[in-house]
Amino acid sequence: FYLDNLAVVPEPSTVGVLGLGLAGLLLRRRRSA
Repeated sequence: FYLDNLAVVPEPSTVGVLGLGLAGLLLRRRRSA
């Protein structure tokens, strides 16, 4: 159901950018910790 909601989003590119941003923050937290 989650994937279906993403497909409905008008700008999938924006979702991708947000996803990469969140991934980057998680990686930074792991490195700093």
